[in-house]
Amino acid sequence: DVTSFTNSTAACGSIKLDWSGGAYTSVRVYCTTTASDIYTGAATTYTHSGLNPGSYTYRIYAKNGDGLENTTYVEQTVSVSVPA
Repeated sequence: DVTSFTNSTAACGSIKLDWSGGAYTSVRVYCTTTASDIYTGAATTYTHSGLNPGSYTYRIYAKNGDGLENTTYVEQTVSVSVPA
């Protein structure tokens, strides 16, 4: 399982997500705010770009070597602010 977000950084129009933990071969990153999968793969970081100001909630689901997805997830909400 992915055990935690290690860092999440918001910049103008983008959010960089970092995660760690557990034994898994890939992850699926789901944005509940946009109701869409935004990344599937083996990396431990992803930058979600092209975002309008507001709050975005993300869930990360771990997958094993057979591609089976865990039903538990880690979740974090990050805000993108209006450029100064």
